[in-house]
Amino acid sequence: MNAIQDRVTTILTSKFGVKPEELQGDVVLADLRFDSLALLELALTFSEEFDIFVAHDELSIDHTVIDTVSLVEAKGVSA
Repeated sequence: MNAIQDRVTTILTSKFGVKPEELQGDVVLADLRFDSLALLELALTFSEEFDIFVAHDELSIDHTVIDTVSLVEAKGVSA
């Protein structure tokens, strides 16, 4: 696991109450009980945590955790 994935995992577990064991494999955000409001909060959290801009429509309940890590990395955040 890289540093960005570590930080994303920490955000999901500490701020959104996702259990670490739920983050296995290609789990999608919908399976982690994310809805549109939670996605908005996640986008804001990523914006603050990584000092990037994440628009609310850049995240989807169909994204996997790896997709969210890739999104953060695509914004220029490096480990």
